[in-house]
Amino acid sequence: MAAPVTHTTACDTARDFLDCLRSSNPVWLPPNTIKSPWVFRGHGRADWKLTASARRQDGQDKLMPLIDRIRPSLERSGWNPIDQEILTQLYAEHRAVVQFAEQADALGLRVPELDQLFEKRTINAFASTLGGRACRPSLAHAIAQHHGIPTCLLDFTYNGLIAAYFAAESACRLMTGGTASDTLAVWAVNYIALERGGKCGRVLCPKTESEYIHAQDGVFLFDVDASKYFREFKRWRAIDEIELDSPTPNDPIRLITLPIEQAKEVLRLLWAEGVYKAKLMPTYDNVAEAVFRRLELDSEFD
Repeated sequence: MAAPVTHTTACDTARDFLDCLRSSNPVWLPPNTIKSPWVFRGHGRADWKLTASARRQDGQDKLMPLIDRIRPSLERSGWNPIDQEILTQLYAEHRAVVQFAEQADALGLRVPELDQLFEKRTINAFASTLGGRACRPSLAHAIAQHHGIPTCLLDFTYNGLIAAYFAAESACRLMTGGTASDTLAVWAVNYIALERGGKCGRVLCPKTESEYIHAQDGVFLFDVDASKYFREFKRWRAIDEIELDSPTPNDPIRLITLPIEQAKEVLRLLWAEGVYKAKLMPTYDNVAEAVFRRLELDSEFD
């Protein structure tokens, strides 16, 4: 197998950072086309990996009440310890999304693909994926993931500038909390290369299903061999650890970094281009917050 190589581009200024991430940059846009094979994800710290939310520690903490309820029945089932751990994780993720969908539906909020979600109601329904390819998560998983439920999915955007916003906004929060590192980053993933290699799946949520996903030009990726990898290495891997069976002409996973001191300047420049929180998450509350955020960023605003 060809081990993944993360090509890193270190930018010094906010303008260089945004210029690098523009969709028209030849790095992302092949000749004679208007469609890029790249998607982007912003991180407030460059050392954060592309790990699905349900497999990170914070996601595990949220799922722990479900995991604690599921684990005893699996311990009596006869599955070996590794498969027990995989099934417990997969079923806890599923039950969290089911509960999200049931409560949303009870409140009259639309959740897509409910029938597909409810097909898998037992732990045994997930046994067929052990050591093999994961089933495609439903659109309900995508909606739940986007609203804070830990899943096997990872949020990306087709627009590098939107990823830059989330990286800079996260970095500012980390600086306020005293947990920032020296650099923020945007990950770029060539999803076509990973899909063709059979290593990564994509969930496309119709823009009509979520105003936020529409505004953020969002898309979701997942590791199709997650269970197989866990069986062999006893841990869940990040998307940036995915190995291709054959080398590709260009590195399919890249990292673009920026000194964290440039985060606020990134937000100022992005605002001038119409990329800011109230635009990406349009609510009256975010509009109100934007009024005061603009005062911080624009010395001439009155």
